[in-house]
Amino acid sequence: MSSLRTKSREFAMQMLFQWDMSQQDPAKLEAKFWRAAKAADTTRAFANRLFEGAAKEVTILDEIIVKHAENWRFERLAAIDRAAMKETRIGRGTKIDNLVQIGHSVTVGRDTVLAGQVGIAGSTRIGDGVTLAGQVGVAGHITVGDRVVATAQTGIPSSVEAGTVVSGYPAIENRAWLKASAVFPRLPELMRRLREHEPPVIGRIEQERVLLDPRTVLPGEDDAVIDAVVAALS
Repeated sequence: MSSLRTKSREFAMQMLFQWDMSQQDPAKLEAKFWRAAKAADTTRAFANRLFEGAAKEVTILDEIIVKHAENWRFERLAAIDRAAMKETRIGRGTKIDNLVQIGHSVTVGRDTVLAGQVGIAGSTRIGDGVTLAGQVGVAGHITVGDRVVATAQTGIPSSVEAGTVVSGYPAIENRAWLKASAVFPRLPELMRRLREHEPPVIGRIEQERVLLDPRTVLPGEDDAVIDAVVAALS
């Protein structure tokens, strides 16, 4: 019985989606739908009852949803997983853009903005007033504090304190990321300079210790350098 009802609900949701997109007569939609879909008579009958009831009472259902989802906005193809345990909760005033994925048992606070292709793994808590820009990914079982801002394509593997602006992967403070990203294009040149022994500082004495700059030592020269230092100090 459980399997029958589950399959019937799946068929009913498919018909409701087609009906919402086309607004055609429910009876004609059913006839067209079942020419392609295959199901037992009992499954088909229950699916039709669910579909017809929802289509008939769509105005009342919309009023109930609006009542309990004040200032929500969901764009096309956002996916919100049903929780197997506990609940998946979306706070008042939250805006969810296209192709957002919200995992099971996630809690999203009030007045939060989830831009296109954001993905949030299960059992994570997103605070109030959070902004997750496009393609931000959030790991499961963590907390993103109130008023956090994550710039586009940030990957968040661990909890983030309230009021923080983060970027990059793994997510770090935005100013640190901007400085690091400015260095990335220069890395090949810096590597070339290091291989050419720049800067030309071999070492110095500090607190009765000899400190060598390892950037001036080529692979395989370690033993020779040690012998030279021992000889110099003996």
